[in-house]
Amino acid sequence: MTRFPDLKERTVTDAPDNIPSRSLACAIEVVEAYVANNRLPARDVPDLVKFVHAAFLRLADRTSAPVERVARPNAAAIRASVRPNGIVSFIDGGTYKTLKRHLTADGFDPSSYRERYGLPAGYPMVASAYKQRRSDIAKGIGLDLKRDDAARAGSTRERSERRSGVPAPTA
Repeated sequence: MTRFPDLKERTVTDAPDNIPSRSLACAIEVVEAYVANNRLPARDVPDLVKFVHAAFLRLADRTSAPVERVARPNAAAIRASVRPNGIVSFIDGGTYKTLKRHLTADGFDPSSYRERYGLPAGYPMVASAYKQRRSDIAKGIGLDLKRDDAARAGSTRERSERRSGVPAPTA
């Protein structure tokens, strides 16, 4: 239910290029919702409409503004960012074992991050020491064996007995 139907009808047009009219209509809807839920003297309503309308116009101008250029790191900075114990982020300068979660939190995926900062396609997203440690853990529990090799090595129970030297409990 609209409190100012005549004002909306005068300002809203169906033309997609009529941003001032559309933003005024949006401003009126926002002010209408605000006034419905808050106490506001009638003399302050026009000022509030002007303020909200100006905010919508500023937002419309921002979307048409050119995209901010990001300084791309040089080759030396790229090499220095890859360390055995962590990868240095070009977003905030922090060192991470894996960049995936950090990138997701900032709205990137690995390919868009590489593209934005001019990184090569092979730029790592995981620190080498962390990757090696995870690989060693996987090999330690037998994930490196193929099915045929695993069958020859025996069941999981037999392998755990051989590793620990203690017989596995029977169920």
